[in-house]
Amino acid sequence: RTWVAFDICGNFTAKTQLIHVVDEEGPEFTFVQEDMTLECDEEIPAPEATAEDNCDGDVTITVEAVITDGDCPAEYTMVRTYTAIDNCGNSNEATQTITVVDTTDPEFVDYEYYTYVECENVDDYTLEATDNCGEVTVEIIEEIFNSGGCMGVLYRIYLATDECGNTTEVDQYIVITDTTDPELLNVPDDVTMECSDMQMGEDGNYFDVAPVTAEDNCALDVELLYSEEMVDDGDDCVDSYIIIRTWIAIDYCENESMAQQTVTVVDTTSPEFTEFPADFTIECSETMPDPETPVAEDNCDDDVTLELTEETEAGDCEGESTLSRIWKAFDNCGNEVIMVQEITIVDTTAPDFTFVPADVTYECDEDI
Repeated sequence: RTWVAFDICGNFTAKTQLIHVVDEEGPEFTFVQEDMTLECDEEIPAPEATAEDNCDGDVTITVEAVITDGDCPAEYTMVRTYTAIDNCGNSNEATQTITVVDTTDPEFVDYEYYTYVECENVDDYTLEATDNCGEVTVEIIEEIFNSGGCMGVLYRIYLATDECGNTTEVDQYIVITDTTDPELLNVPDDVTMECSDMQMGEDGNYFDVAPVTAEDNCALDVELLYSEEMVDDGDDCVDSYIIIRTWIAIDYCENESMAQQTVTVVDTTSPEFTEFPADFTIECSETMPDPETPVAEDNCDDDVTLELTEETEAGDCEGESTLSRIWKAFDNCGNEVIMVQEITIVDTTAPDFTFVPADVTYECDEDI
C-alpha cells in the first residue's frame, strides 16, 4: 500500500506499507470415524473424514491403512491415518483404529442327536461344523460304548474349535447297526464229474467241506454252516445223480447269505475186461468145453453184469466152423463193452478103415 501526501504547491511525500498474506495454519478435521471393534465376519466401513481450512475451501484428504496381525488368523488391527492438506501444503493428521476380533463360537451343521451308523462306517463317521470366519477342527473328546441293539450304542461328545480358539461342544448317541450280509468266499463253480472221481468225506458226505470261508463287514466272527443233498437226476442210474452243496454264513447280527454248488455226477465210462478167455482151435471130434467166464471191472459199479451170446459160422467143409462167444459187460448206467472169443473147429484127421479084405491069390482063369 503506497500513501502519497500532496501540498498545494505540489510537494508530496510517499510512504509504502507492505502487507504479507501467509497461510501457516493446517486444516482442521471436522469429522473422523470413531475407533471401532468389529467381528471378523462384519464388513469394515469405507474410510470417511471431513476437514476445513481457514483459507482453502477444498481441502484434500488422503488415507493410508496399516494392518497388524492379531493372535489368530481371523483377528487383526487396522490403523487408518487421514491426512488433510491445504493449498499451501499445511497439513494435519487424524487416526482411526479398527480392531477386528473373532469371539463367535463355531456351529455344528444340523445332525441327528440319535442316529444309526453301519458298523464299518463308525470310525470314519463324525459331525461337521462351520465358523463365521475360518476353518474348524472337530474332534471326539469322549466316547462311551453301551450295550443295546445288535452292535451296541456309542455315546460321543464332539468339540469344534475354530482358528481363534472359540469352541462348541455337542453330544450324540450312535446306534451301531449291521444290515449287510456276510460274504462267502471261494465258493466253487458248478461242475460235472465222473462217478469215479467222487470221494467219500466225513459223516457220509461225498465231499470233505471245501475251503469256503466267510467274512463280515463288521470284522466279527461269522458262523459257517454246510450241508449237502443228493438229488435223483431221473435217468434210472444209481451212479448218476446230482449233489447240491449249500453254504450258509450267519453274522453276529443274524444277517445271512447262502451260496450253492451243483455237482452233476455222471457215469460215461464203460467197464473193462481184466481177464478174458483166449481164442483156441479144437478138432471137430473133441467135446466143446463149457464157456469160461471172463472178469470185468467198472469205475463205479462193483458188480458188473455179464451177458453171453454165441454165433456159429460154417467153415470150408461140413466138419469145420467158427464159434464166436460174444461177451457183453455193462454197468448200472448202461455203459457197455463187448469182446469176442473165437473157437475154430477144424477137421485135420483122416478117416480110419474099419474093414479091408484080406490079400488073395487067384488063378488067371478065375474071376476076381
